[in-house]
Order: sequence, then structure tokens, then C-alpha cells
Amino acid sequence: MLLEEKTMKKNIKSSILESYLINFFLLLFGIVLISNSKNFIEVAIHIFAYVAVVVGVVDIIYYLKLPKEKKILNRKLRNGILYLAFSIVAFFEVSLLKEMITIILGSVLIFQSALRMELNVILWDLKKAFLKYISIISLINLISGIILIINPFQIEETMYISIILIVTQTLFAIQNLCLLLGVKKNEQEET
Repeated sequence: MLLEEKTMKKNIKSSILESYLINFFLLLFGIVLISNSKNFIEVAIHIFAYVAVVVGVVDIIYYLKLPKEKKILNRKLRNGILYLAFSIVAFFEVSLLKEMITIILGSVLIFQSALRMELNVILWDLKKAFLKYISIISLINLISGIILIINPFQIEETMYISIILIVTQTLFAIQNLCLLLGVKKNEQEET
């Protein structure tokens, strides 16, 4: 196996594990949102803001410690800056974010779907059946994100938002599992 393939598979596994964390928190957000929508959204924004500060600082420090040749393709600096920018907005404009929650969640779903579709294109050479399912799941989640943005529900209609989050994050978790199993199976076939 080429060094580049090993690095790519290692990066895919790392990306999948990070994605599981995001899935878990958004799934939890959807479940809790069903029971206590108005108070929970404001608390969740504050929690995400604090977490974003920590993740942003860690990403920036990680990037700065990388050797020059690895900085070119690494996204940690960009991600760190975005996390810090989000946290600043969240600390000072909680009410604005509370009103825009459906647009934010829809954007997250679209972003997640775009990343998975990009990964599908990269992995298409594997010619595995699981890639069809991953593509279908990405498309469903992309459409769900667009629905949240185009037709934002009122904050009182959090049941719809919760259902969309629970369904899409469950699908993303299944998608991640398919990817992880596909990469592992491919590694076993090569050895």
C-alpha cells in the first residue's frame, strides 16, 4: 500500500471519528429540543460558544506546531478561526443566533452533506456497494438542510426541527459506519 493511501485512510478514519462527535451532539440537541425548546436553545448556544473557543484555540495551536510541508493541506487554522469567530458572535448575539437556529442547522446539514459527497468522489475508485448508500444518505441530508434554510420553522415549531435533526444525524451516523467499515474492509483486502 502506498504511503499516500495510508495517509488518506488515516485521515478518513480521523474525519469519521470527528464526525461522530458532531453527530452525537446534534442528535442530543434534537432530542433535548423536543422537551424544552425555548430555554434549551439559549443554553445550547452558550455551551457551543464555550466549546467553540476551546476547539478553535486547540486547532490553531495544532496548526502552528505543524511542519511547513504539512501546513499546506491542513485545515486546522481555518477551522480554528471559524470556531473563534462563531464563539464571539454567540457570546454577544445570543438572541440573533436563537432566531437563526434553523438557518444555522440547515447550513450545518448542507456542509456535512457536501463533505460526505466529496469523500464519496475520492473513494469512488473503491467501487464498493456502500458508496451508493452513502450517496443517497448525503442527498437526503442535503435536501433536509435546504428545507430548513428555505422554509425556516418558527422557534415554536421545534418538533419539526428536532425530527429533522434526529433523522439526519442518525443517517450520518449510519453513513460514517458504512465508510469506516468500507475502509477497514479495503485495508483487509489489500493485506
